[in-house]
Amino acid sequence: MAALAERIGVLRGAAGGILPDADWEGAAARRYAEWAAGLLAGLATAEGAALELATGAGG
Repeated sequence: MAALAERIGVLRGAAGGILPDADWEGAAARRYAEWAAGLLAGLATAEGAALELATGAGG
């Protein structure tokens, strides 16, 4: 589980670059930014859960 958490953290770090720049405009850009933020939040949640399971705090 610790290795899984580490891999998720690496993936989350790499995915940080998918967020659009501040000068993006329009509805499509906002939808994309919301999608990207949701993806990063999901990865953070998965990383936290894996860390909890690895340390025995999940149960």
